[in-house]
Amino acid sequence: ADLWGKGIFFTNDELINRHRGTNPRVAAIGPAGENLSRMACIGVDKHRQFGRGGTGAVMGSKKLKALVVDGNAKIKYYDEKAFHDINLQFTKDILDNDGVKFRRVKGTMKCVRSGQEAGYLPTKNFLKGTFEEFENLTSETARRELNWEDTSCYNCAIRCSKWAKWDGHKIEGPEYETTAFLGSGCEISDIKDVALANELCNDLGFDTISTGVTCSFAMECYEKNLLDDWSGLEMKWGNAKAQREFIKMMANREGVGAIFADGTKLASEKIGDESKEFAINIFGMELSGVNPLGCLTMGVSLSVADFASHTRLWCTEAEMGPEFQIKDIPETVVNGQNEINTRNSLVICDFVPLGLDRMAPLLNAATGLNHTEESLREVGARITNLARRYNLRNGRKGDDDILPERFFKEKAVSGFMKGKVLDKTFFKDLIQKVYQVRGWNEKGEPTPETLKKYGIE
Repeated sequence: ADLWGKGIFFTNDELINRHRGTNPRVAAIGPAGENLSRMACIGVDKHRQFGRGGTGAVMGSKKLKALVVDGNAKIKYYDEKAFHDINLQFTKDILDNDGVKFRRVKGTMKCVRSGQEAGYLPTKNFLKGTFEEFENLTSETARRELNWEDTSCYNCAIRCSKWAKWDGHKIEGPEYETTAFLGSGCEISDIKDVALANELCNDLGFDTISTGVTCSFAMECYEKNLLDDWSGLEMKWGNAKAQREFIKMMANREGVGAIFADGTKLASEKIGDESKEFAINIFGMELSGVNPLGCLTMGVSLSVADFASHTRLWCTEAEMGPEFQIKDIPETVVNGQNEINTRNSLVICDFVPLGLDRMAPLLNAATGLNHTEESLREVGARITNLARRYNLRNGRKGDDDILPERFFKEKAVSGFMKGKVLDKTFFKDLIQKVYQVRGWNEKGEPTPETLKKYGIE
C-alpha cells in the first residue's frame, strides 16, 4: 500500500531492496496504470515496457502494484547438449550478420533516417511522412548528445539497446517509435527533450507510442481551437515543456489530461466529430511508427492485425525492394503475420535474423516436440484466427479494418502511392484480398472450413 502512487523507478528499487535474494526482478505499474489509463503499460526492470493495449490498467484494476520474481532453479531441457550446440551456432550466425552489426551501432533509431528517406516517418500527427529537422533525432545525434553506451537485453548477442546518460539522467533508449511520436510526431526536434519525455513515460508507466500519438492529437486539437480550457498549457507544435506537463496530467487524470488519458478514440468522442478525422487509431489502438502513405504494406497489416501494432509485422524494407509489387501485399501480410505470431509465442525477438526453419530444431531440443518450419507457420496462422475470433466476439467488425480518414485525403510523398491520394475503395479491395488468403469471408470472419483446419471450435 505504501508504494501506491509511486513511480515505476522508485517502486522497482524499493522492492529489490526489500526482497534481496539471488537476483530479484520487478514488473510494476506507475500512476498511469493505477488510474486505469488505456495507454498504461507494465515496466520491467524500470526501462523495459510491456506496452500497448493498456496492460498496466489491468494490473491497476486489480490493485496489483508489482510482481517480484527471484529464482535460481535450473532449466530442464529435453536434449540439453543439442540445445546448447544449436544455440552456439545461432550466436555465431547472429554475430556474423551484417544487419546485426549495423543495428548494434544504430539501434532501432536507424529507422529515423530510413523513415525520412522512404517517407514513412510520422510527423505532425501523421499529416506528413518526413520531418525537416529529422537530423536532430537520428541515431548519430543521439549517440553524440545523449552519450550513448551500447547495452542489451539479458545475454543477447545483438546489443541493439542503448543507455542514454546526460545531465544527471540515465535511461534506456530512446527507441525509434518513442522518438517518432514524442519527437517528429509532435514536431519536437531536440533529442534531449525526447529522452526526457521517454524517461517520464517509463516512470509513470505509459506506452510511448499511444502517448506520443495522443500528444500530437492534442496539439492539433489545440491548433484548431476545439477545446476552451487547456489547464494553462500551450499545446503548440514543438512545445516540449507543455508536452511533458500534459503527460503528467494524463497519468493522473488531472485537468485537460483527463480528456485524453485513454487515447485518441475516446478523447475524440468527448471532443466531437470534428476531431475524428485526425484521431489516428484503428479500432481504438493508436498506429505504430510508420506513416502508411510511405509504406502501404504496413498500412494493410496494421488494419487487419488483431491490433494496430508493429509487433505483428514490420516490413518497410520489403516494400523498398525493386521487385516488390502491390499484388504481393496480401501474401506478404498473411505470411509475415503468421511468422511473427509464432516468433512472439516462442519469445524470439524480431531482430534475430533467423527464420522458423532454424527455430524448429531449437524448440524440439528444448521440449521434445517435433516441429518443422511448416508446422510452426501453422501455429502462427492458428494464433491469428483465434485472436480474430476473440476480437469479433468482443465487437470488432470487418468495417473496422480500415485506416483513419486522414490517410485517404493526403497525397503520399513516396512509395507505391507517391504523388497520389490513397483511394479508399482500392484499399478496401486489398483488405478483401487478405481475407481471401486467410480463409475469411467478405466480412472478415474465419469460415467454418478455416476454423476446422486450425482446430478452433
